[in-house]
Amino acid sequence: MRPTINTDHLVEENPFQRVGPERVQGMLAGYEVYPLHFLDNHPGFKETYTYTLQFNDVLDSDMLHEALCRLLNYGDWRKLGGRLRVAKLGNRETLEVHVPITNNSDYKNVAYSHQVIRSNLREHPLGSLLPQPTGERGSIQEGADHFRDFSASPNVPKDFTGYLNGDVPILSCHVICFNDATLVSLAWPHVIMDGTGLQVLLNCWSHMLAGRDNAVPPILGARYDLLAHASESGFSGTQKFELEAAGACTTVRLLFNVLCDQISGFFSSQKPVNRTVYLPRRAVHKLRNQALAEIHRAIPAHEDKLWVSECDVILAWFVHTAALCEPKPRPVTVFGAFDMRTRLPDFITKAGVYIQNMAWVLTTPINVETVTGSMGEVALAYRQSIQEQTGQPQVVAMLRKLKHLSDAGKSGNAMAMFRGPPDALLYPAGNLSKLNFIRAADFGCAVFRQGDTSPNRRNPPGTCIYHHKGFWNENRVLKKGMFILGQDWNDNYWITGWGMPDFWRRIQESLDEMAPNH
Repeated sequence: MRPTINTDHLVEENPFQRVGPERVQGMLAGYEVYPLHFLDNHPGFKETYTYTLQFNDVLDSDMLHEALCRLLNYGDWRKLGGRLRVAKLGNRETLEVHVPITNNSDYKNVAYSHQVIRSNLREHPLGSLLPQPTGERGSIQEGADHFRDFSASPNVPKDFTGYLNGDVPILSCHVICFNDATLVSLAWPHVIMDGTGLQVLLNCWSHMLAGRDNAVPPILGARYDLLAHASESGFSGTQKFELEAAGACTTVRLLFNVLCDQISGFFSSQKPVNRTVYLPRRAVHKLRNQALAEIHRAIPAHEDKLWVSECDVILAWFVHTAALCEPKPRPVTVFGAFDMRTRLPDFITKAGVYIQNMAWVLTTPINVETVTGSMGEVALAYRQSIQEQTGQPQVVAMLRKLKHLSDAGKSGNAMAMFRGPPDALLYPAGNLSKLNFIRAADFGCAVFRQGDTSPNRRNPPGTCIYHHKGFWNENRVLKKGMFILGQDWNDNYWITGWGMPDFWRRIQESLDEMAPNH
């Protein structure tokens, strides 16, 4: 049985009490309205995400709370401190955020809760299981799903409608202080922002904490949908969306594929589990050297032009291993993600930040021969696919297609844009390493007591040493997949993933082979 945390010292402001329908209806008066844009309104973004950061210092939770509240009162950052509501736009519904024009003391722009646990982190039944480095040897440890009790207050809505029907803040902040460490967790509905938005939020929260209010950039596009504008640009008339001519899946085919995988999992004696992998930098170098050697053996004529990143190789390692675990060989379609902020140079201005959803899915079909052949070939196939799909004209053409579906009230049919054979294993794979979450938050000004005083400490006071992404609700769909969380202060990689026990056994065997003196 999973240990639970002691709530004897839980101190919480409870903003989740329901309000009467007359007040909900009356919120149109006296409230500033911010629209959520067409991509934010995608039905797949109604999941509540959580992100937990672990600090090896004791932080002043009241200082953190006060700084976050000030940030959410700063310019259009107020959008994150409002309340989600549904409005009519023509013949369809759309989401928007209502923020009071004049705040009063009863209005909470963040759902804040604070817990004190009077023990060291590693002496606590659940805290002791949080992943930690294991030196030169890679390891498989508990995944984020195991630590949901650390992720948010129990009052955070369990379903999306909970945000729509009462006085419920969009953003929740849950701070747990141990004798020698602090966990800071944020929870929010995905419709508000993506991972880059969270990174910027952590940066600006740090500025507010340090009194650097002038360093906080303005939010751009709070009322204006930049992506809709880009979709209407001149590119859209001249560039065809390549997936439309590349064997795109139909929604029915994809749903049938997912259903078959779900049914087979239901009857299996094995159940998928969530785990976190610690991958030392030395092991990463071994993996990449192996992948490059495999690529050059497969395609020797172009070896000087072939290149894959460390993250390409880590992703390929997981995908290749998952393919080898299938009962019979089958192709794989990798569902990756990319950030349009870096792919639309003619539209994105550097004068501020975009706190919204600007990441979307790319699909990479990999045939049976490649995915079961070698890890290097998988890495190369993924790298080439991403390069083909993320040029600005292709991104604009993709946006045009998405906007058309949204305007027609058919956003859920966006799955039809994903390509791949109908019998493919669907494998979600994300890479958060560029967001550098380990350095995104600098809470040094809030350090009440330094927790780790050992000479081996590498991180500055008030900075994060470990983090993970999670889902507030139990995930009933994601059975296979992975996210690269990024590197730590010693350049080791951390990955979270889902898979069957046989998959994790094979990953452990690979880790053992990469260990020193093997």
